[in-house]
Amino acid sequence: MAATKRPVQPRRVQRTAEILDAAMMVLVDEGWAGFSLRRVAASAGVGLAHVQYYFPSKQGLVQAMLERFMQLSVGKVQERMKDAEAGSGARLAAAVDAVLADQGEAARRFFCEVWAAAERDLDVARILDGFYALYRKQVADLLLQEFPHLPRKTALQRASVLVALLEGASLFRRRTPPGMLKGIREAVWLLASAEKESAK
Repeated sequence: MAATKRPVQPRRVQRTAEILDAAMMVLVDEGWAGFSLRRVAASAGVGLAHVQYYFPSKQGLVQAMLERFMQLSVGKVQERMKDAEAGSGARLAAAVDAVLADQGEAARRFFCEVWAAAERDLDVARILDGFYALYRKQVADLLLQEFPHLPRKTALQRASVLVALLEGASLFRRRTPPGMLKGIREAVWLLASAEKESAK
């Protein structure tokens, strides 16, 4: 007989969210070099032991922040897509708009710090690889909903290119040239809807 899961305590959820909010602020403001559990605890107004109870390492904090970012982003994408007609391109456009809208200043600075940390910290690199593997899978699933004729391998390949395009776009969002967002949407559609390659 399966063990009964204990209900999540609201106070625990709230405290975890407060710590993650504080961790985001510290990482964005101080950078990876200044990011520590002690500074996160001070920012959250709790003791170091309290932060360590939920997150024993700063790498664990990064993983939790990425997981929360993904969860919130998926919710925003689904909200934008809910009234779009399947197969018309409107769902894909709505998803792209949701991703681009999520590329605010704090998010861009957060990811720049995580990318930089991944170059020096193998644990962060592994965590980031997992994040992008899930990101690519979700994009591939969306492509297969819109273009069911695509082989899954092709959908995953295209998803890799689309994720790279969307993530790379975030580096230019501070000074977005006129028409750039429209161009990104058009590029996504062209890549996503291209006819299946002829068999070699």
